[in-house]
Amino acid sequence: MPFTTNTIKKNLLLCVFLVLVFCCFSQAALMETESAENVLRFSLWSLLEDEPSLEKEALENFYDKSVQELKILAPFLLEGMIYGWSFSYVPSDIARQVAEELEILPLVRIALPDERLSFLEPRVENERFYVWLEYRRTNSMMAYKKAWDSVVYPKAKGVGQASLLMGTEGILEAYEQALKNAIRGFVQKQEKNKPRRISGRVLLVNQPVLGIQAGRYTAALDFFVHVIKIERYTEF
Repeated sequence: MPFTTNTIKKNLLLCVFLVLVFCCFSQAALMETESAENVLRFSLWSLLEDEPSLEKEALENFYDKSVQELKILAPFLLEGMIYGWSFSYVPSDIARQVAEELEILPLVRIALPDERLSFLEPRVENERFYVWLEYRRTNSMMAYKKAWDSVVYPKAKGVGQASLLMGTEGILEAYEQALKNAIRGFVQKQEKNKPRRISGRVLLVNQPVLGIQAGRYTAALDFFVHVIKIERYTEF
């Protein structure tokens, strides 16, 4: 059910709390003037489970889970959007008794705290805690973007799901399943016969979409795909 507590007082306390929590991420970034092209901006949310108390200490504990969750999700998505991920994918093959496998690794890690990251405009809506994420990319980061833009890479889109009961791990699992399904669909379109293994890199593009369907986190992601190596079966 939607929250029915005194919304005005709750949001005032929320804003005060979040200013204290996120100030270390946003102060330095707000002092800089960046071109619009350098700034990544997208929305993130975390699911709220119960109605909060209006007591300050209880409110801080209530929102702490969501704050910590956003601090995990933000670097993961930024790594995929700024640098990309390397992947190694093995399609399943029942005849050969080969199980499907996917390994993904960030090309470059992004760790918190990061002065270029800001969480802005926090709000509570439909039992979800929303923020806008802004990240100000350096010139070296923009060089990665120009490298990806310099070649017309094929696009792939995937949808992934995971149980709400998994919490933060469920969101990450839904994202990874979306990537796996995007690569699987890409391979099926490009290769007539199943390869033994395909490896390469992907860049996360567009706004990452996360929703809830039938008690499961549902993620929809778009990628540029750069295939580096295809290993094929030489015989059946």
